[in-house]
Amino acid sequence: MRPPRNSEERAIVDWLADNIVHQGGPALIIYENGKIPNMLRREGLPEDVVVMTSRYFLRLSQERGLLADAEATWTRIAEIDTRSNPQAEATLIQRSI
Repeated sequence: MRPPRNSEERAIVDWLADNIVHQGGPALIIYENGKIPNMLRREGLPEDVVVMTSRYFLRLSQERGLLADAEATWTRIAEIDTRSNPQAEATLIQRSI
């Protein structure tokens, strides 16, 4: 039997909502699937969440001095997994009141 449509996304949202409450949010989510930000906006989480692509996270890491060359690292990742999201985006999703 196949899992219900969007079951993976539903599991992410359920886990995130539960853990943000128990850990005291906010949360940082690093994603590849471009559907994630809109999905989280739709769901309405109990705390603020920052969502960013892996590529943006690499750039932020370089700016903070944690990584020497974000683009070289990104190039290696993209060579290994051609499905990696090439966007460099970050979004704040504010909690639903």
